[in-house]
Amino acid sequence: MLHAGLDLSRNRVDVRALADEGELVDEFSAPADEDGLVHLYRRIARRGEPVRCVVESMPRSRDGRGTDRHTTRVRLRIRVCAMLVLLTCLGGLAACGENADQREARRTVTRFYEALKRRDAETACRLVSPALADAIVRASGEGGKPCVAALQLVFRRVSRSSNPHLFDSAPNAVAAAIDGNRATVVLRRGLRRGHVSLRRVSDRWQITGSADLP
Repeated sequence: MLHAGLDLSRNRVDVRALADEGELVDEFSAPADEDGLVHLYRRIARRGEPVRCVVESMPRSRDGRGTDRHTTRVRLRIRVCAMLVLLTCLGGLAACGENADQREARRTVTRFYEALKRRDAETACRLVSPALADAIVRASGEGGKPCVAALQLVFRRVSRSSNPHLFDSAPNAVAAAIDGNRATVVLRRGLRRGHVSLRRVSDRWQITGSADLP
């Protein structure tokens, strides 16, 4: 894990990157604009490690009389830049340089939500553990039925509801962390984030938790 501290001002981002042991591995500055964020992304991503970011920004400064010298537009620009820096760290860097296990864990979660979107009950049920399949069936109100049959009924019920597109918006699986035979995948839907737990069974990953519907 790489720990990046980012100090965001009006014109630049100062970056200090530390290893888990606290060793300073990189220190640089980048302009607080689109080109600068691309430079930041590429410079840290080339290390091929997941990244945890902390962003500090000063949204205002004051002159000698204590009056605010920043306009609303400048303050908004700083906040937008801070958000973009965070999204750069959380959304892309952890996926750069990922290994085969991380990729396959992310793909498993992506396939699950794509199966829900296609109303493919068989694929969705195959990607989750038996215990989670039972929990999904009970939560859907179709307890006692096999997972595939229960999900098919759920899909039909949703299609006739006031929200027939419930499963159409799938989150993005943006990063994965592996711990032996277990994995955690980070999901992002807009500015909302969540996590899905997985377990390796034989040569594939199964979703074991937090795979809510949708």
